[in-house]
Amino acid sequence: MKMNIKSLLFGLMAIVLVSCDKSGSDFSKYKPVLMDRTLMENAVKASGVQALHIPGKVVIVGNTIYVSEKFYGIHIVDNSDVNNPRKVSFISIPGITDFQLKSNMLYANSSVDLLGIDISNPIEPKVASRVKSAFPVKEVAPDGKSLQKQYQMSSWPTNSILIGWESI
Repeated sequence: MKMNIKSLLFGLMAIVLVSCDKSGSDFSKYKPVLMDRTLMENAVKASGVQALHIPGKVVIVGNTIYVSEKFYGIHIVDNSDVNNPRKVSFISIPGITDFQLKSNMLYANSSVDLLGIDISNPIEPKVASRVKSAFPVKEVAPDGKSLQKQYQMSSWPTNSILIGWESI
Protein backbone atom coordinates (compact mmCIF):
# COMPACT_ATOMS: atom_id res chain seq x y z
CA MET A 1 0.00 0.00 0.00
CA LYS A 2 2.89 2.38 0.80
CA MET A 3 4.30 1.77 -2.66
CA ASN A 4 0.98 2.68 -4.31
CA ILE A 5 0.73 5.98 -2.36
CA LYS A 6 4.34 6.83 -3.28
CA SER A 7 3.63 6.03 -6.92
CA LEU A 8 0.48 8.15 -6.84
CA LEU A 9 2.31 11.10 -5.24
CA PHE A 10 5.16 10.78 -7.73
CA GLY A 11 2.68 10.72 -10.62
CA LEU A 12 0.86 13.81 -9.34
CA MET A 13 4.15 15.69 -8.85
CA ALA A 14 5.19 14.81 -12.41
CA ILE A 15 1.88 16.10 -13.81
CA VAL A 16 2.18 19.36 -11.85
CA LEU A 17 5.76 19.93 -13.01
CA VAL A 18 4.99 19.15 -16.66
CA SER A 19 1.94 21.40 -16.72
CA CYS A 20 3.82 24.42 -15.38
CA ASP A 21 4.54 27.17 -17.92
CA LYS A 22 8.33 27.14 -17.86
CA SER A 23 8.54 30.55 -19.53
CA GLY A 24 6.75 32.07 -16.56
CA SER A 25 4.48 33.97 -18.92
CA ASP A 26 1.01 33.58 -20.31
CA PHE A 27 1.70 36.36 -22.82
CA SER A 28 1.85 35.89 -26.55
CA LYS A 29 5.09 35.23 -28.38
CA TYR A 30 3.88 37.61 -31.12
CA LYS A 31 3.82 41.35 -31.54
CA PRO A 32 1.65 43.35 -33.91
CA VAL A 33 3.02 44.78 -37.17
CA LEU A 34 1.60 48.28 -37.49
CA MET A 35 1.39 50.70 -40.39
CA ASP A 36 0.26 54.30 -40.57
CA ARG A 37 -3.25 54.46 -42.11
CA THR A 38 -2.22 56.87 -44.89
CA LEU A 39 0.74 54.66 -45.85
CA MET A 40 -1.51 51.59 -45.80
CA GLU A 41 -4.06 53.22 -48.08
CA ASN A 42 -1.37 54.32 -50.54
CA ALA A 43 0.38 50.93 -50.52
CA VAL A 44 -2.35 49.13 -52.48
CA LYS A 45 -0.80 48.83 -55.94
CA ALA A 46 0.89 46.46 -58.35
CA SER A 47 4.49 45.97 -57.40
CA GLY A 48 5.69 43.58 -60.09
CA VAL A 49 6.10 39.83 -59.89
CA GLN A 50 7.26 38.53 -56.52
CA ALA A 51 8.21 35.14 -55.11
CA LEU A 52 5.43 33.21 -53.42
CA HIS A 53 6.38 32.49 -49.81
CA ILE A 54 3.30 31.35 -47.90
CA PRO A 55 0.36 30.76 -50.25
CA GLY A 56 -3.12 31.23 -48.91
CA LYS A 57 -6.47 31.20 -50.66
CA VAL A 58 -6.49 30.26 -54.34
CA VAL A 59 -9.21 31.36 -56.78
CA ILE A 60 -9.24 30.34 -60.43
CA VAL A 61 -11.20 32.36 -62.98
CA GLY A 62 -10.83 31.19 -66.56
CA ASN A 63 -7.11 31.02 -67.31
CA THR A 64 -6.11 33.24 -64.40
CA ILE A 65 -5.07 32.07 -60.94
CA TYR A 66 -5.22 34.42 -57.93
CA VAL A 67 -3.21 33.39 -54.86
CA SER A 68 -3.25 35.34 -51.62
CA GLU A 69 -0.12 35.92 -49.56
CA LYS A 70 -1.51 36.43 -46.03
CA PHE A 71 -0.91 39.99 -44.78
CA TYR A 72 0.91 41.00 -48.01
CA GLY A 73 -1.18 40.78 -51.18
CA ILE A 74 -2.36 38.81 -54.20
CA HIS A 75 -0.28 37.00 -56.83
CA ILE A 76 -1.80 36.88 -60.31
CA VAL A 77 -0.77 34.01 -62.58
CA ASP A 78 -1.65 33.50 -66.25
CA ASN A 79 -2.42 29.80 -66.66
CA SER A 80 -3.28 29.87 -70.39
CA ASP A 81 -0.50 27.34 -70.93
CA VAL A 82 -1.01 24.85 -68.09
CA ASN A 83 2.47 23.44 -68.67
CA ASN A 84 4.04 26.87 -68.31
CA PRO A 85 2.11 29.13 -65.91
CA ARG A 86 3.38 32.71 -66.02
CA LYS A 87 3.40 35.13 -63.09
CA VAL A 88 1.77 38.35 -64.24
CA SER A 89 1.60 40.67 -61.26
CA PHE A 90 1.57 41.06 -57.50
CA ILE A 91 -0.92 43.44 -55.93
CA SER A 92 0.32 44.72 -52.59
CA ILE A 93 -2.56 44.80 -50.07
CA PRO A 94 -1.23 45.32 -46.52
CA GLY A 95 -3.11 43.29 -43.92
CA ILE A 96 -5.02 41.08 -46.38
CA THR A 97 -6.47 37.87 -44.97
CA ASP A 98 -9.24 37.10 -47.47
CA PHE A 99 -10.48 38.05 -50.94
CA GLN A 100 -13.13 37.25 -53.53
CA LEU A 101 -13.61 38.00 -57.21
CA LYS A 102 -16.60 39.11 -59.24
CA SER A 103 -16.16 40.07 -62.90
CA ASN A 104 -13.20 42.47 -63.03
CA MET A 105 -13.43 43.39 -59.35
CA LEU A 106 -11.32 41.93 -56.58
CA TYR A 107 -12.83 42.42 -53.13
CA ALA A 108 -10.38 42.14 -50.25
CA ASN A 109 -9.75 43.30 -46.76
CA SER A 110 -6.80 45.56 -46.15
CA SER A 111 -6.67 45.03 -42.41
CA VAL A 112 -9.92 46.63 -41.18
CA ASP A 113 -10.92 48.19 -44.53
CA LEU A 114 -12.95 46.57 -47.32
CA LEU A 115 -11.53 47.26 -50.78
CA GLY A 116 -13.01 46.98 -54.25
CA ILE A 117 -10.10 46.81 -56.71
CA ASP A 118 -10.60 47.04 -60.48
CA ILE A 119 -8.33 44.36 -61.95
CA SER A 120 -9.40 44.65 -65.59
CA ASN A 121 -5.72 45.45 -66.15
CA PRO A 122 -3.90 43.32 -63.52
CA ILE A 123 -0.64 45.18 -64.14
CA GLU A 124 -2.31 48.46 -63.15
CA PRO A 125 -5.03 47.66 -60.58
CA LYS A 126 -7.07 50.60 -59.32
CA VAL A 127 -8.78 50.90 -55.95
CA ALA A 128 -12.37 51.62 -56.99
CA SER A 129 -13.81 51.74 -53.47
CA ARG A 130 -12.75 51.61 -49.85
CA VAL A 131 -15.01 51.17 -46.84
CA LYS A 132 -12.91 52.30 -43.89
CA SER A 133 -13.14 50.32 -40.66
CA ALA A 134 -15.59 47.80 -42.16
CA PHE A 135 -14.13 45.07 -39.96
CA PRO A 136 -13.31 45.11 -36.24
CA VAL A 137 -9.71 45.32 -35.07
CA LYS A 138 -8.64 41.90 -33.85
CA GLU A 139 -6.25 42.43 -30.98
CA VAL A 140 -5.77 38.69 -30.56
CA ALA A 141 -2.38 37.23 -31.36
CA PRO A 142 -2.17 34.14 -33.60
CA ASP A 143 -1.47 31.94 -30.57
CA GLY A 144 -4.60 33.23 -28.79
CA LYS A 145 -2.65 34.59 -25.84
CA SER A 146 -2.77 38.10 -24.39
CA LEU A 147 -0.42 40.72 -25.75
CA GLN A 148 2.30 42.16 -23.55
CA LYS A 149 1.36 45.63 -22.33
CA GLN A 150 3.73 47.47 -24.71
CA TYR A 151 2.02 45.75 -27.69
CA GLN A 152 -1.61 46.32 -26.66
CA MET A 153 -3.81 48.61 -28.76
CA SER A 154 -3.74 51.33 -26.10
CA SER A 155 0.02 51.65 -26.75
CA TRP A 156 -0.23 51.93 -30.55
CA PRO A 157 0.70 55.26 -32.15
CA THR A 158 -2.20 57.38 -33.38
CA ASN A 159 -3.50 56.38 -36.84
CA SER A 160 -1.76 52.99 -36.69
CA ILE A 161 -3.41 49.98 -38.29
CA LEU A 162 -2.64 46.33 -37.51
CA ILE A 163 -1.46 44.67 -40.75
CA GLY A 164 0.13 41.46 -39.47
CA TRP A 165 2.07 39.66 -36.75
CA GLU A 166 5.68 38.74 -36.15
CA SER A 167 7.39 36.53 -33.59
CA ILE A 168 9.09 38.24 -30.68
